[in-house]
Amino acid sequence: MKEKKDKSDKPKKPKSRSGEPEKKLTRRQKTVLIASLIKQGVTLRFIAKKLGCSLATVSEIAKELGYQFPTRTPEILSLLDQGFTQTEVAKKLGVSRQLVFAVAKRSQAKNNEGEQKETDTSNDP
Repeated sequence: MKEKKDKSDKPKKPKSRSGEPEKKLTRRQKTVLIASLIKQGVTLRFIAKKLGCSLATVSEIAKELGYQFPTRTPEILSLLDQGFTQTEVAKKLGVSRQLVFAVAKRSQAKNNEGEQKETDTSNDP
């Protein structure tokens, strides 16, 4: 005897605001949309949210399109040097605290590496 499947077991397709099932965008469609939105100055994070895909996907497509990611490193280091906390810097620049932490850590590693080289060369006869 066969068991009847309950319709409620089926995963429901996401619906758009109009109530119709959402259609998945092809890679080509995403690329065209991302290129258009980047030209308008929209952030990659916002694009990812709007398209319903990951930031990594949007970043990957943006790289393929030749998008140059702006570096906030000088601004971040400047504010940290002025005594702002990492959280304050993140809020002030509208970036994640993780980015500020990573920039500070890289900067500290470079400084330590530079100091290490100086002490190695100063001991030479």
